[in-house]
Amino acid sequence: MENQEKRIFLVGILGGIMGVFLVFGGIFCFFVSMEKLHTIQINCLPEKSVETRDISCEILEVEEMGKSLKAEEITSPPVNEEEFKRIKDLKTDGKFVKVKIKVLNKRKNSINLSTVYFIDKEGRKFTASYKANYWLSEEESFSGSILPDAEKEFAKIFEVSENSDLHKLKIKFYRQNRLFD
Repeated sequence: MENQEKRIFLVGILGGIMGVFLVFGGIFCFFVSMEKLHTIQINCLPEKSVETRDISCEILEVEEMGKSLKAEEITSPPVNEEEFKRIKDLKTDGKFVKVKIKVLNKRKNSINLSTVYFIDKEGRKFTASYKANYWLSEEESFSGSILPDAEKEFAKIFEVSENSDLHKLKIKFYRQNRLFD
């Protein structure tokens, strides 16, 4: 009888632990699903305005910049002179591509342009090169929120494969206040 009581006790403990994991798993799944509900993805296309959920996007220009960006050609130098002296030529085994984009936010809330991807014809995904921001003018450089009923033109520089076909750009938007707006 004593062995059976221990077995029941252990099964109860095991069941309690599994219950805790299920509760935390459920909470985690809830927050992941809420994140996805507040994510807007738009495929921008060259010279064609694409609208998704009150946000329109268009690729205005695509410019190949070659395999290296020269330090002497920087258009937005850092304020700190010491940091400026540390900047070297930026080189890649692929190529640098500057993409000018126009986004119109027709929503009632701000949208945050947190992640911008370049997707080539083969479906390979490349993120914008933050190291290359020095080669964007102040007018072109942008990272942040677009206010409601506002339009913003900006550029991003991508480091892509040498054989990438400059096909389409995918932009992933996040709302300003993800869970409770």
